[in-house]
Order: sequence, then C-alpha cells, then structure tokens
Amino acid sequence: MTYVRQDVTQLREQALEARQRSDRLAGQIANPANLASEKRNLMRSAEQAAAMADDLDRQADRAEALVSARELIRPVPEAENRGDGRWEATARGQFRSETTYRPDVRGTSYIHDLLVISQPGSHDPRSLHEASERLRRNQDEASAFLGLTRDVTTGDPGAGSFIPPVYMDKAWIDAAVAGRPLADAVAQFPYSPQGKTISFPRVQAAPETAVQVAEADAVHEQDLDSDTLDVAKVTVAGQNDTSIQSFDWSLPGVDTIIIRELRKSYNQKLDYGLLYGTGANGQHRGLKTVVTSDGGIAISFSAGGADDLLGKIYDAISQVSTLAPGYVANAVVLHPRRAAWMGSHRDALQNLLQQGQLPVAAGTQDNGQAGTVAGLRVIIDPNIATNQGTGTNEDDVYVVASEELMLAESPLQTRVLHEVLSGTLQVRIQAFGYSAFASSRRPKIVARISGAGLATPTFPST
Repeated sequence: MTYVRQDVTQLREQALEARQRSDRLAGQIANPANLASEKRNLMRSAEQAAAMADDLDRQADRAEALVSARELIRPVPEAENRGDGRWEATARGQFRSETTYRPDVRGTSYIHDLLVISQPGSHDPRSLHEASERLRRNQDEASAFLGLTRDVTTGDPGAGSFIPPVYMDKAWIDAAVAGRPLADAVAQFPYSPQGKTISFPRVQAAPETAVQVAEADAVHEQDLDSDTLDVAKVTVAGQNDTSIQSFDWSLPGVDTIIIRELRKSYNQKLDYGLLYGTGANGQHRGLKTVVTSDGGIAISFSAGGADDLLGKIYDAISQVSTLAPGYVANAVVLHPRRAAWMGSHRDALQNLLQQGQLPVAAGTQDNGQAGTVAGLRVIIDPNIATNQGTGTNEDDVYVVASEELMLAESPLQTRVLHEVLSGTLQVRIQAFGYSAFASSRRPKIVARISGAGLATPTFPST
C-alpha cells in the first residue's frame, strides 16, 4: 500500500465502524433518562460519526476508481515480435482498445513524437502526421483517465504542450519520494484556465435574527456585508536536457524515466507547498502560514508521551468546533515517524491505539502506524518537516476540517524544446502544472501542534 492510495478494504471497514458508532449513538438519544444537553451531545456525536463514515466511503470510492482504471488500461507485459523489427502487443482481459503509448511496445515514443512535431521541417509529412495523430489520441486517453481520478477541467493545453501518457501517471508508478498525501486528501474543485487568481466571495457580516419583543415592534435587521478572497495560481515546473541520440537509441525508455521523475517531483513539491508555502514568491499559502499569519489555531506541546499528544489533539478538536461553529475536524496530519511513535505507545493498561481486538483504545493502527486517532482519520505525510524548532529536530501535527481546504489543479503538461540546444543535438523536456489552494477561507479550521515534545522520537512511547 503506497502513501498516496490507501487500502480500499481498510477504508470500508473504518467507514462501517463509524456508521455503526453513529447508529449506536442515535439509539441512545431516545433514552428518557437523558437530559436535554446529553441528547444534544449524542445527536452531535452521531452526526459527526455519520459524516466521517461518508467521508471514508468517498475515499474508498476514489481508491476503487483508481484500481478500476488501472485494470482497464493495464499495460500488456508481453509483446509479440512481428519479425520486421516492430513489436505489437495483444489486447486481453477487459481491453476494448489499447492505449497509444505503452512501455511494452517499441516504435512509438511520446517524447519522440513531441520532438517530431516541434521540428516539422526535419521530418517527412507522413511521420509528422502520424506523430500528431498519436499525440491527439493520447490527449483524449489521458483526459479521460484524469476524469476518473481528479475533478479538473482539461481543455486545450496550448500549442506544443500535452498531457503525458496514462502509463506515466502516478497510478502506475510507485512513489519513491514523499508523494502527495495531503493534496489527495483535501477537497478538489475544478481548475479554471482563465486569470491569474481564483476568487471566493466571503461573508464579512451575516444577516441575523432576533426575538421580536412585542407585536408590531420593528424586526431586527443586520445587512449582509461581504468581500472577496483571491487565491493566486501557482506554477510548479521542471525540465531536463538530454541528447537526441538518447531518444533514437533507447526508445521508449528514456521518456518514461524523465517524465516519471518530473511527475514524482511535481507531486512532492506541490504537497510540501500545501504544508509550508508562505503565500509569497509564487508559493501556495500552506497550513503553517495559515496558523502563524492568518489566525489559525496554535497549540504548544512541550513534552510528554503519545498519550499527552493525544490530549493536545483533543484540544485542537475542541478549539476547531468552538472557534469555527458549525465545523468539525475530520483529519489529523502526521509525519510517518510520529504516526509510528503513537502506535508504539504502551502504558500499564493497554495500547494507546487499537491493534487486533482490544476493546478500549483511543484509535486504531495498521502496518505499525496510526490509522485513526480520536475518531479522526490519519493522513500520513512524509513532507512534514522534521527540522523545526530551536533544536531543528521537531516535526509538527495538523488537525483540520479537510473539506474546507480546497485545491484546484490543471493536468500536468509536458513539452519539448529543441531550438535552445540545437547546436549540441540536445532537446529540453519540460513538465509543469498550475494549481490554486484556498487554505485560509476559514483559518480556524486549521490547528497546528508544535513544540519540543515533537522532537526526534524514541521508541516505544510511554
């Protein structure tokens, strides 16, 4: 199981547990011995558990969509040698048609085709036409695949820029770097290609009601006042210079390697920006900046074990619900070392996090790391920095209402430039994507726990 894609079965089980908890709480509401305040608390807890179950089911649906897409367009592992220097793959299983570019078939290369159309005068009309047609078909295939996995608009990416083939997408390649756990967990909204910013209307003063003291008295009036939150678009880009010979002699391998590495780097840099971007110098406004500059919730954790950190997480949950009425935290973001540290906690009574069939615990764990804590799902994100604080050895913890953190992304695009390096028979491959992150729409739904208590952990936590 990768950091990016959680196990579908585990998500379904967690959703079932949350729904069962909601049903149990709802059943307790009818008890005539309960006070009115107790009934309200039970109702609120039941609603939160039901909302968590719905959120987990949505995550499982997305994970299943990725699995289904991978099965539908899985590359064929064996190719048939036609005997004329060309190779041909045979469709099988659920294939109705094969993707245009595949790593198992020689003779077609995505980057080589980009190179052909970028130098129309250097190739015969037939080669130019065939390359253009393959790129057009790939554009349709990649757009359809993105439609299954991400809520974005694709549109025409512009002259010379194309979406990489599906087999180069993240769903096909196990991440060797941190990936994008937070970026995949926050709410997605469609990316608009127009303008440099995306604007959100925001209520400054809301209309209010009040008790009418006596008949015919004036009705209370509070006029609506609003402003606009503008979120800047951010560009994440990278490039690689390589020789034309590498394309001619190593088809199709070199383009796969280059695009794969650029994509992995894009995912990691995007996710890190959602955590620590300053909002200046072309960066996203990350969660830390929302807390330090926009009025988010700051909680100090100076010392203690995982049970003490659990208390701080509950404090964050309480503050989010209190300071952002109507909203509840639904996720906690942990570095892998902190998730393992919490899972390792032992005391005289029991494990802090449930493992197996323990009847009482503050959460669950799987694969040696926290899975849920205090009823919140855990997002394990290696992009959380571990060099913070005065000792430069601290990580931090975020407790958030993830549905209020909104991310819009364009598809990752690529292009080939040959003129700038033509004197040395090299080409430049570029990959880039645009995104906008609305992180400070409601600053009080973001809580950051930091301090010396989150220095390099020792195991087990006690």
